[in-house]
Amino acid sequence: MVAATGRSSYEAMRQREDAVARGSEARIMHSGKVSGWREWMTPELASLFHRPDLTATAAIFGYEVAPNR
Repeated sequence: MVAATGRSSYEAMRQREDAVARGSEARIMHSGKVSGWREWMTPELASLFHRPDLTATAAIFGYEVAPNR
């Protein structure tokens, strides 16, 4: 359990992403801050999360996709 927790830390996941991405600009692990997505997500990218199939899937897992602003 301790090993899994350590591998799931922001720092460990960012290192793994750096190793696999090899210079790509695409990132999943950004700043590791709460609501950090607000600093990098464009309106165009945000609109992709408002497709009915994605909002329905999110709801199955207990997530609510905030309305477009």
